[in-house]
Amino acid sequence: MNIGIFTDTYYPQVSGVATSIKTLKEQLESHGHNVYIFTTTDPKVDSNHYERNIFRFKSIPFISFTDRRIAVRGLFRAYQVAKELNLDIVHTQTEFSMGWIGKFVAKNLKIPCLHTYHTMYEDYLHYVAKGRLLRPYHVKQMSRSFCYHMTGIVAPSERVLNTLESYGIKAPISVIPTGVNIAKFQRHDAADNWRTKYEISDQIPLLLTVSRLAYEKNINNLISAMPEIIQRVSNVCLLIVGDGPAKNDLVEQVKRLHLQDNIIFTGEVDNEDVPHYYHMANLFVSTSISESQGLTYIEALASGLQVIATHSPYTDQLLDDPAIGATFCDKSELIDIVCDYLVNEDKFVDKSKQQAKLHDISADNFGDRILQLYKECQTTYAKENQTSHSGEIS
Repeated sequence: MNIGIFTDTYYPQVSGVATSIKTLKEQLESHGHNVYIFTTTDPKVDSNHYERNIFRFKSIPFISFTDRRIAVRGLFRAYQVAKELNLDIVHTQTEFSMGWIGKFVAKNLKIPCLHTYHTMYEDYLHYVAKGRLLRPYHVKQMSRSFCYHMTGIVAPSERVLNTLESYGIKAPISVIPTGVNIAKFQRHDAADNWRTKYEISDQIPLLLTVSRLAYEKNINNLISAMPEIIQRVSNVCLLIVGDGPAKNDLVEQVKRLHLQDNIIFTGEVDNEDVPHYYHMANLFVSTSISESQGLTYIEALASGLQVIATHSPYTDQLLDDPAIGATFCDKSELIDIVCDYLVNEDKFVDKSKQQAKLHDISADNFGDRILQLYKECQTTYAKENQTSHSGEIS
């Protein structure tokens, strides 16, 4: 099968969407399919550098979200490339520029188009004119418009499914969480050396959060809970991995609370090094309320960590057993749960339950389910469209 993935976000950009697409590409290729990425240009990628099966289209930074890109041209070029590649299916991963180009390509090649809805945009409205320009109503209308006439839609979680249904979207929706390469995150080589890098001894209980340092991730709430956690579990440290617009404010908060000896900021790290950070830690903690699927949660679980996350329909379903992790509703509950896991670590170990969860979150399972959806979409499209597979631009 020749598969075209259309996305505004791809490596070397760092995001959950980019990671999800890379995982999908690798899984599809492992099954013998040809995967072609249609994406935006990136300042970190030399325009003269050849990238196998990757086609980049001229782009500019996206409004206030300047580390993301939006294509400004390429509609007919994308169609010509896709036609030469003889694409069988289009899978869009964005509701913006490359997504609309993908829909155009699929329509004119007369092939199925399905879409993964990654982002809960209502959590990000503050990035545009500080929330004064766009409202949830606009997100609903934009989403309905883009998802119109899709052969199928992938929702990474029940939260996304419920949101799309509340928008009145009629296309068939399948809940398929992104998986991770379990083998990649189960490596334990050199973990001790990584603790040494940050001068963290083996005896120190270490909390970890891996995130884009954005305001909607609510990392400030985790920092504010640290003084009480430290009172109950002496010498505990928190490692914050990532970078973003909220970093300076978070650093200032740490200074105000005199937590410099207990909280370490790593900045942005190489994606290939991320497993080492999970292996350094005793517990993964997130206070974010904006996750549609929480890839870092899944990576942490694959690395053998328990995960503590904010209560939501998604996290409650994911962390459905103490051996896997737990959710909290407020600061007091967060502190109690974190301290319980750190002090009574052994009582939460259950290898059989952890292994069962690993199957659910594996990249293999993710790839198999997406491939099955592709076949279903092709069958549905063939029944609904009896016209020729070929055709000129309409």
